[in-house]
Amino acid sequence: MKMNADEIKEILIALNQSNGIPIQITAQTEGTQFLIITLISLISVGFICLVLWNGTLKPLVGSLYAKFLLRQMKKTLGTRILLIKHTTQGMFDSSMIDNKTLLDIETAFTKFKSEPVSFILHTPGGVIFPAQMIMQGIVNYPNTTQAIVPLYAMSGGTLLALACNKIIMGDYASLGPIDPQLGNLFGYGSAQSWKRVVKRKGRHASDIAIQMAFIGEQYTKTIANQIRRVLTNKIQNAEQLEQAVEFLTSGNIEHGYQVTAELLSSLGIKTDKLPPEIKSKLIKIINSSMIEGVYFL
Repeated sequence: MKMNADEIKEILIALNQSNGIPIQITAQTEGTQFLIITLISLISVGFICLVLWNGTLKPLVGSLYAKFLLRQMKKTLGTRILLIKHTTQGMFDSSMIDNKTLLDIETAFTKFKSEPVSFILHTPGGVIFPAQMIMQGIVNYPNTTQAIVPLYAMSGGTLLALACNKIIMGDYASLGPIDPQLGNLFGYGSAQSWKRVVKRKGRHASDIAIQMAFIGEQYTKTIANQIRRVLTNKIQNAEQLEQAVEFLTSGNIEHGYQVTAELLSSLGIKTDKLPPEIKSKLIKIINSSMIEGVYFL
């Protein structure tokens, strides 16, 4: 037998008046219950959608949009596109130029079939050996290459930019010094810093410090020779060429020093200005969290 809310209240009042067990109850109509359940369901669905959007859908949409912009840029520039983007930084997971970068670029070069290439560089640098190998690949590439730097291409990224036939930079974009950085768990620094440690401590210097100073000196000579080679076609004056090589590889300035377009010009290295409309698209591409490492088309 079904009873409505008014009938239940009358029974409870009668029980209370007859010294029965006192009972109080608040009855809700079916409409109110339905409204509460509906609100709870909507809030739950909204929360799930928010989590999915921020965790999966938003990055996916951003990635698709970034790839669309890269396809547009390919048509605008009239070249193949090779993006090197390293933005992930962490204690156990840092994105940088490494052996995988080398292999991915080698794959790209094979698929490009000697067509002109635009390198879009956004990287803090990375491991010396693969960076040198990639630089050699760019130098030996059988067609024109240009480096596009919207914000920064430091260290090994600078090595790649200088290897290209042409460098295009954003308003306040920068390259950086290419002096070798080396060490282990017990010490890390520039080749110049290891050299100074050994010089200052003399015979009290540790075996590790002596080894790092020696290896650093070797790397510095090798990189200086490589930079001299790629800059020969960019700087005609021999004295200015040596000054540029010394500035970039000696380690006399900090490794994170910002080498701007103006500074490069003073060293005799010509750069072109990146158009604002292209830079704005590149910033959106850089902000895409699902594109990392090497991407080409």
